[in-house]
Amino acid sequence: MRRNGFTLVELIVVMAILAILGTFVGLSVSNVFSAEARKAASVIDAEITQCKIDSMSREGTSVVRLSLDGDGRAMCELLRNGTAAESETFSSRVTVQYYTDAGGDTAYSLTSPLYLSFDRDTGAFVRQTENAAGGNCVRIVALGGSSSGTIALVPSTGSHSVGG
Repeated sequence: MRRNGFTLVELIVVMAILAILGTFVGLSVSNVFSAEARKAASVIDAEITQCKIDSMSREGTSVVRLSLDGDGRAMCELLRNGTAAESETFSSRVTVQYYTDAGGDTAYSLTSPLYLSFDRDTGAFVRQTENAAGGNCVRIVALGGSSSGTIALVPSTGSHSVGG
């Protein structure tokens, strides 16, 4: 007897295998995006650290600027005396937001740049009049995939730390 087609059991087995493979692919892609967000937070934190070192030990000014490049991707620059000394542009899959002490739980995007600098005498963050959100930045969040990288900032002391 000749059979045309597949049995119901065969179709169910194939569908189950495809569902399992789809789950693994989805998790892998999510992990890649999550790693990019954590890397972006680490890069931003490193630039903030370098800015503080420069501010405390060099003549002139050092400023960290977080903004969007021409393609709408988040970027982090360390400016020394107004000139970009270091620059990093992040993947288009990473979004960077920041929060201020004046804005409560309002997340601000980088459509208007965020500037961070330090007081040479105290090491505290200097309130930047260029920041459109007003207030002192207290948190920077890099989002990507199913996780984020968060940088907590303490304006009065200039301390900062990266968290998950």
